[in-house]
Amino acid sequence: KQVAVPDGPVVVNGSNISQASINLPAGADGIQLQVFDDKGSLVRSQILGPQPPGDVVLTWDGKTDAGSTANDGIYSYVANVNSKGQMTKPTINTYATVNAVKSAGTSDGAMLLEVAGGKTVNISDVKRISN
Repeated sequence: KQVAVPDGPVVVNGSNISQASINLPAGADGIQLQVFDDKGSLVRSQILGPQPPGDVVLTWDGKTDAGSTANDGIYSYVANVNSKGQMTKPTINTYATVNAVKSAGTSDGAMLLEVAGGKTVNISDVKRISN
């Protein structure tokens, strides 16, 4: 299954690239989507135009700013949103494949998901599970 996790890893595997979404209750005048590699270096910066209120799907074309195809690996997204003169960096919910489910080993019975890209998240942090 695929799950939407806050600030999850963006996995690039061939032509498959993790998608993500952000919630914009007031919409946006514009969005700058930045893609960083696993070392924290900026790989790509894309400008998205005005967006209506609601969930906005963020997609990366898999290219670097130099125009070459990005290598397979783990990346991260950062969105800079301009809405009514205010700049924000909302939480990005990245879709990731669940590799395993395990107990957190705590008295409250919390469960953890291990997702592709090496991140472990508490199941209570999951925003959506795909069909």
